[in-house]
Amino acid sequence: MAPRSGLHGYVLIFTMLTASHSRAQGDPVDLNGTAMSFSTCYQDNMDSLMTWYDNGPGPVEIKFCAGQMEECCDVIEIYDGLNDLAPLLYVGNGNSGDLTGLFVASSNADHGLSLRIRSNETFNCQSGWYVPIEWVVYAVSLGNPECVFLGTEAVDDPSRVGIWPNPADDVLHLWSSAVGSGSRIELRDLSGRMVQVGVRTSAIGWELDTHALASGEYFVTISGFDQVVTLKALVLH
Repeated sequence: MAPRSGLHGYVLIFTMLTASHSRAQGDPVDLNGTAMSFSTCYQDNMDSLMTWYDNGPGPVEIKFCAGQMEECCDVIEIYDGLNDLAPLLYVGNGNSGDLTGLFVASSNADHGLSLRIRSNETFNCQSGWYVPIEWVVYAVSLGNPECVFLGTEAVDDPSRVGIWPNPADDVLHLWSSAVGSGSRIELRDLSGRMVQVGVRTSAIGWELDTHALASGEYFVTISGFDQVVTLKALVLH
């Protein structure tokens, strides 16, 4: 897909992928009979792998709710198992770089799926060329869950929000085309206590200092829309 602007839609729960010149792989995530939503605004030279599985009776499915990639050069790969040595189910970038509507189901005994995102050194999401990739992973026994799983009611604003890396160590970055000068970014603990206020780093970027915070779950709240948007974040030292 050719680069284009005009970002729209929503980012959910958390982003987990970070840019790397070598493949980054975390431990497989147990869905435990639930659905999980993810988003990433990918960078140049990314090569990251995520894996999910479910101990239930049926397969696991991944559904892409939104996302664009450079048509010539950037791809996702989906493997039928717990790593990228498993059979390859899909490689490409959707319909001319638009991933919206793509879905793939597992067929292995572990009920596992692995997603790999690879990009080259040219156009990418974080430089503003493409909208972030959003997807939901779920046990097929759940049916067909919605793409949006926010901690608060979803908003009807046509903007896009992303946080990375997640988990965060020293700094949590936030990106949004809708965070205006009058908006406020806050990091709150599970009790609702505010622990950090975001600092603007660019026209669409903010940072939250997490280096002194205890490891654990937090919520990023973004005010300035008609209602507050909340995203789940994890601090891990």
